[in-house]
Amino acid sequence: MSQTAYGSKKRNLGLSQPEVNPDDVIRCYKRYISFSVQQPPTYKQFIINMEGKMQDRDFLTDSQLLLRPGIQYDPFAAYEIVRTRLIDKLAL
Repeated sequence: MSQTAYGSKKRNLGLSQPEVNPDDVIRCYKRYISFSVQQPPTYKQFIINMEGKMQDRDFLTDSQLLLRPGIQYDPFAAYEIVRTRLIDKLAL
């Protein structure tokens, strides 16, 4: 039986782990982006960019190459977690 990276009781990665604090991740992102670019993307730009990527086959399949054989990865489930736990908080 294969494992899944998101949505499975067997294997949860990254933001799906309860000990990961989304506010800490956002704080680190904001600090990084403040010295990386002159004008950070707005929430709307971020969403438009990600929605475009979620239609791109190459973007949707490239993460699978980084995972151990036998681990399934659902980029749509992963994006939903990232969107709800991180990106939506950028609008606040």
